[in-house]
Amino acid sequence: MKRHLRRLAAVTAAAMALPLLGASPAGAHWLGYTSVDADKINHQDNTVYDDARIWATTIWEYSGIIEIHLDVIGAGAPNDVEVYDQNAPWESWAGLYIPEAVGDDDIVFNSAYMSGYTTAQRRHVALHEFGHALGLGHSYTGQVMQPVVGSFEYPQPHDQYSYDYLWG
Repeated sequence: MKRHLRRLAAVTAAAMALPLLGASPAGAHWLGYTSVDADKINHQDNTVYDDARIWATTIWEYSGIIEIHLDVIGAGAPNDVEVYDQNAPWESWAGLYIPEAVGDDDIVFNSAYMSGYTTAQRRHVALHEFGHALGLGHSYTGQVMQPVVGSFEYPQPHDQYSYDYLWG
């Protein structure tokens, strides 16, 4: 946790100093908070969209240094994120990342939309929400972190750049 706070402080200081130097971090997008604890995210699975969840965690884990593990009940590891479903047809979101001040952060899949999506669209939603858990913010059209559902199943160049900027 201390390492994460030092890294976040360094990123924040660099982001504040770069405009003074006439430079910018080439538009890296981050939230300013993450679900990462000691270079890991332990998550609890309470979703029917296991293909999308497994896809997203595997792809992000291969993208860099952060390990993303399914929390095995009784293993003793603290849970950082709970992944679950909600049927909310009145909402406009297919997936939602909810950081919590106390306790586990949440990734919620809206089954009102997810149930009608293709495999690629469900994977995109899961990849996007786990991107938020990693600290990535919304970015440009044509990227996983674009603010609308697409069918990207892998981080695109700017997604990877933002991840590397934050965690590299």
